[in-house]
Amino acid sequence: MKTLNLLLLSIMLFVNCSSVSKESDTNQGNTKPIDFTGKLLLSNDQGNTWTSLDSYISKDMNIMSLFAEGETLSMGSENGIIQNIDLAALKMASSENVMTAVINKNPVKENWVSEIFTLSSGHYTHVYGEGLFRKESGSKLWQPTFIPEGIHGISKMTEDTQGNIYLACQYGVYKTMDQCKTWDRVFALGYANNIIFHNETLWIVGINGVHQSNDHGKTWSKVTNIQTLLDWHSHDSNVIRLFEKEDKLFILKRNVENGMMLTDTGFGLIYSEDNGKTWKNHPMAHHLKAQSNVQNVFFQQENCYYTTKNALMKSEDQGVTWKNILTIPLSENNMSFRVLIAGDKLIVSKENFGC
Repeated sequence: MKTLNLLLLSIMLFVNCSSVSKESDTNQGNTKPIDFTGKLLLSNDQGNTWTSLDSYISKDMNIMSLFAEGETLSMGSENGIIQNIDLAALKMASSENVMTAVINKNPVKENWVSEIFTLSSGHYTHVYGEGLFRKESGSKLWQPTFIPEGIHGISKMTEDTQGNIYLACQYGVYKTMDQCKTWDRVFALGYANNIIFHNETLWIVGINGVHQSNDHGKTWSKVTNIQTLLDWHSHDSNVIRLFEKEDKLFILKRNVENGMMLTDTGFGLIYSEDNGKTWKNHPMAHHLKAQSNVQNVFFQQENCYYTTKNALMKSEDQGVTWKNILTIPLSENNMSFRVLIAGDKLIVSKENFGC
């Protein structure tokens, strides 16, 4: 009887342990990826182990954007809400509403908070249906800020060394020299989905290709060799991502599916160390050319990452070998990864990219 009781106890312990959420398990030896079944994960060791932050945010929260400054993680959501978590001392997130300063108007679900942009002049965010909001450094209150009429979404904001602010949107690029009091449309060749100020040069990517300006947006020139290098000949700017790391300027051409059709086949990852005069293929591009549905590429210290629809992949040898460290269940077929790298922290939420 004693032996039978011990056997039953062992079976009960095995069943209980195996039912623990995989997100709270340690990915020992990286023998298999962690299943990402929740909303928000944090890794302090480049994706080797993960901590779920779901218990620190509202259960009904839909994360629309991620931003980190110092040890504070901010998450934009619906109804004009931003929730903030202190990553140095985890506790329930505090909540603020971007639209508090809007008189006689209650936020609605469609008022989702897009990416938060941090410039030297303060923090900026776009609330869908309401417009641009600004919070000065050191202030706790967001204030509505003027933008040209008709802008329904802001792709990116950046600031040059003279304090001029640039806004990329569906109409091109607008520039303000007086802290958003007035705006001038400085690039009018269609939709711009990204803008970067790199080494005194403005770079944008949109439906008419990649353009650069060396005079703070007064004149622009098309960078045609990039389209040749990346074999990018469609007008789908969503497959192109422009970013920088240290002194290098990167351009990524994703090979993602758009619904039932491929937007622009083929993968490419090039970088320049001389402000676009010459370009090189990144070593990891050789591996990624053979992969499908590569959505994004990230770098953290000496590690490289890329995401597909359902997998977060990591390489510790500049793309020679890869391991899958995180997966989204196939049942969540319209979800992908939103990745934020903040110093030595790797933060991941989910992003709905449609059917």
